[in-house]
Amino acid sequence: MCIRDRDAVFPPKVEEKAEKRVDKLLVDILRLLKPGGRYVAVSLLQEHILAKLLAVFPASGCAIFIEEVKGKAKAKHTPFVVTVTTAAQASTIDLKLVDSPPQRLSAQEVLAKVKAAQLSTLFGASLRKFSAGQRFSFEVWDSKAQGNVIPRFTLHILDAESPSLLDKKTCAAFIVSRPKRYSYSFGTEKGMTELLAQTGMSRLIVILANPTHRFGTVKEIQAELGPVVADLIPKSCSNKPVPFFSEGGETLGENELIFEDADFIVEDVCLDEEEQEFARYIIRKEDYSTPAGQFALRAEVVDTTAPIADWQKFVLAGLAFCSRFESKEEGKTALVWGGGQIGLAPFLEKVLPSPRLALTVADGNAKAFTLAQLPALRAETRVATDVATVLADAAYDLIIVDVAPPSLRAELSSRLPTLKRALRAGGALFAVFRRLGERKDDFTSTVDEIAKEFNLIYSGRADYFEDVVLYCMDVDGLLEKEVNASTKEEITIVKEKLLPSKKDLETRFRRVKETFASFDETSNLHEYLGEVELAHPRLGKSFQKTNT
Repeated sequence: MCIRDRDAVFPPKVEEKAEKRVDKLLVDILRLLKPGGRYVAVSLLQEHILAKLLAVFPASGCAIFIEEVKGKAKAKHTPFVVTVTTAAQASTIDLKLVDSPPQRLSAQEVLAKVKAAQLSTLFGASLRKFSAGQRFSFEVWDSKAQGNVIPRFTLHILDAESPSLLDKKTCAAFIVSRPKRYSYSFGTEKGMTELLAQTGMSRLIVILANPTHRFGTVKEIQAELGPVVADLIPKSCSNKPVPFFSEGGETLGENELIFEDADFIVEDVCLDEEEQEFARYIIRKEDYSTPAGQFALRAEVVDTTAPIADWQKFVLAGLAFCSRFESKEEGKTALVWGGGQIGLAPFLEKVLPSPRLALTVADGNAKAFTLAQLPALRAETRVATDVATVLADAAYDLIIVDVAPPSLRAELSSRLPTLKRALRAGGALFAVFRRLGERKDDFTSTVDEIAKEFNLIYSGRADYFEDVVLYCMDVDGLLEKEVNASTKEEITIVKEKLLPSKKDLETRFRRVKETFASFDETSNLHEYLGEVELAHPRLGKSFQKTNT
């Protein structure tokens, strides 16, 4: 049987009635085909269509072969031919992209690679010309490394914003060494934008070599990526062949792989050879662009006595928002949700020792501790795998949530009312978001979501990776509703005297240090309070201040 997909089989939009119709149709196709029979569809493979195919056919013992069809040079969409073979020896999924050999992949890998190919085709026309401030990211996969969920290279394409620089129509490629992969200059958009300005080019292509892959010399990488880079250069480029630069010498340098499994990578990195500065990174494969955790290495031993990432320092400085932490009374409690994976729990154990603080760590932390070879948590620290349980059976003065895994973002939103109820009066929720500062709209919507439960939110933004720590509290009497007599508009009055000033925060932080007396003085944590800003209420919009 051969069926040609013309949107009669797969509707372009997802609707409940249409989805039921498609489900019935696919069941009928499987019923009608003999063992070894084939179902062939030609489709643009929108995400909901591909997801449906991958959900139904492999589960029914079928083999799927998906092949990208090379279209016209200026085509905006890529057609695919999908061939399903029933009663196959094994339920396999193979993908053949243009100019790449077939790969046997998982359903999630196919979804990711097809989407990347579609985006490449869709934006190809834009990449062929210079455009002020244009930004694109492009992945290069290793067709020989079957089963690898991380692309071999990530390419960031940046066009200058200055008209005078664009008029030069010059291009360059910059190959980043492995140890610098997660540095500010090459791991953040702000850093790469500064690098573009330093080169004086109209377009800069920043080439990042990703974890889990092996690489040769810079010249070998240049030869490997030459054809790819050529496709990213506008015809009007004035300096062909495009020069390749690198800050790492003749090789990329190798990070030492400590451990790798289906979810995590642990690597040791030399940050500064002259200063002999080393770090251990925990990298979560689902979000490999940013380290999930980073620790200082001293004599090849992980040192958890002091934070090295800016967001970690913002978390510790933010203890100034926790009024109960200023007293020397025992019985203070804190919950770290996801913090084991990012290594925050060992820092808190160091600076907030028991018995004054009872620490609970929730959600799959033991694995990350083991992989990174971190010192064991102290015996008094409670470790739980189910965050719902520890939220229900205890009250906390402080809750810290690492919102780095994408899956945890939605869960945080759904649990905000529960988190608020689990806090004692005067308690605070600290939410750590990675790269949230790069996306202004995302930052605003995140703050607005949390503000449904917490009426006072401050933010600390780490320049290194644009990571953001949100300090969330609910203060009685902070906000009052009032109707403007002339405009009849409802406004919210904010009692300014209930907003802590930076001087207040520094005073509180000194008291916290006196209480726990274990802070690393070399970190100058109090200086991070000077970077903390009010995120909600946003004064001057629907809010007004009053000193009463």
